[in-house]
Amino acid sequence: MDWNMWSAIGACGSAIASFGSAIASFGSAIASLWALCYARKALNTWNRQEQFKVKLEFKRALLELEDAFEAMPDNWNSTQYRIART
Repeated sequence: MDWNMWSAIGACGSAIASFGSAIASFGSAIASLWALCYARKALNTWNRQEQFKVKLEFKRALLELEDAFEAMPDNWNSTQYRIART
């Protein structure tokens, strides 16, 4: 066999290996994009949960404030003020 033929066989093998490497890189890029989309979805879900928690805490605080206003007497005298302050 001629050296040029061996060079051609080696080049063909190298091309096949390069093609396999390119396919693996493409698969890796697709997997990375999928992971990015999944992570974004997870963060958006977490953000909505946090917003819901804040709204719920605010509503609870408003209800506590309403209860406090209902428990307050209509007219305060100095004795009631001193008791409430302590």
